[in-house]
This record gives sequence, structure tokens and C-alpha cells, in this order.
Amino acid sequence: MQILVCRPPATAKDGKEASRLDVIRFVIDKEVSSYVSLSQSVLNIPQEGIDNFACAWTKHPESGTPLLCVAGNSGKIKILDVVKGEWQRVMSLTHIA
Repeated sequence: MQILVCRPPATAKDGKEASRLDVIRFVIDKEVSSYVSLSQSVLNIPQEGIDNFACAWTKHPESGTPLLCVAGNSGKIKILDVVKGEWQRVMSLTHIA
């Protein structure tokens, strides 16, 4: 699973928008990718059925580092440090309950 963190186009001085997005961070969620591979070969689950489809921005309470929380039908919430491009924490539903 690939996650792209993008910035919308900036408005130029002439008032026109730039034509492309700025990609801030590109991350591969290897856990979801391996789960997709396993599911397709063993369980015959289509790849499009496994996804991170929800996200929310927050920041670290002490450092102010931007964090992106992603979740989907894997039952896990993952917290990405956008600056470092590293997963900071993974919580399953058992952590929340």
C-alpha cells in the first residue's frame, strides 16, 4: 500500500494556480502490502478490499511534529511522522477498547 502526502498547488503571483501537487512524503505500508499478497494467494481476497481509507492530521504534543494517522479495514490505526517518514506507533482495536 502506498501513501502519498501532498501539498495543494500554490497560487502564483498572477493569481493562477500551479498545475501540479507537491509530494511531501511517499511511504509504503509494507504490512498492508504483505497482507494483500497473502490474502490474494491464500484467502483469495481481492486487493481492492484491503485499504487505508481514513486519515486525520495531528501534531506531536511536545515537539509539534506533524503526524498523519491512517486507518482502514485492517483494524489498526497507524501514526506516521511525516517529517521522518517513519511509523511512530501502531494501535490495534485492543489498544482502544
